[in-house]
Amino acid sequence: MARKALLLIILFSLTMVFAGPKHHSKHASARPAAAPSAMALGMDSLFITLKQDFDEVVASPLVKNDAVAPVNDYFLTVLKQHQPFYSLTRVNAKGVLVNEVIRLVEKTDVKNQNLSRETWVKHTVRKRTDYTGLVKLEETGRYYLLWAAPVIEKEKKGKAVVKGAVALKIDLWDCFHKFANTSETPFLVRIGRLSLYSNKWKDGIRYKEDALVVAGIKTISVRYPKVVAPVSAPVLAQAPVQPASVPAV
Repeated sequence: MARKALLLIILFSLTMVFAGPKHHSKHASARPAAAPSAMALGMDSLFITLKQDFDEVVASPLVKNDAVAPVNDYFLTVLKQHQPFYSLTRVNAKGVLVNEVIRLVEKTDVKNQNLSRETWVKHTVRKRTDYTGLVKLEETGRYYLLWAAPVIEKEKKGKAVVKGAVALKIDLWDCFHKFANTSETPFLVRIGRLSLYSNKWKDGIRYKEDALVVAGIKTISVRYPKVVAPVSAPVLAQAPVQPASVPAV
């Protein structure tokens, strides 16, 4: 019995040696993601504020007005108050264009175009959901956020009815230019591999890169210089002090 027990112990030991240590899963051993920088947080905050401003526009009783002129006046006022806002568009419940006001464009008259096939109209009017996306306008050569939301009104019986939708185009270049006016730090904003906006940026800068959170853009990031820790001067070893020799008496 003693020999049998000894053999079992030896076999168990060999099994543990050849099995090797247990490997933790990739998720368990993954290092926690670094906290976003103050610059990234500041940029994210800018877009959060813009989203809140757009929500106020959509919630305004003025956009539920069937008349065209009062809505045009309201849209024009909003564009003047928000430099990054490029245009505001409204469609009715059938997806037909009713209003479109573009910054620095005096003409506000529009043709009754049917926009029901537009992606943002399908999301807002048909599905009653918000829409966020990214577009590039050939006439300006710039990239714009496209945010849209349904305009919903409650009837007397309390039933929610879709009156139409409002879409907003936001000039991304203007957004980051506005941020640059508040920062002395060089930075470079990229959408994927595309360099979108640079502020005092130079090639060769050692940088960190943080992802930004912007509704409508899948991959957007900001590069900024690494903070180089000051190097303290080396402490030189002092030669030992030799005791003064005392003359023999």
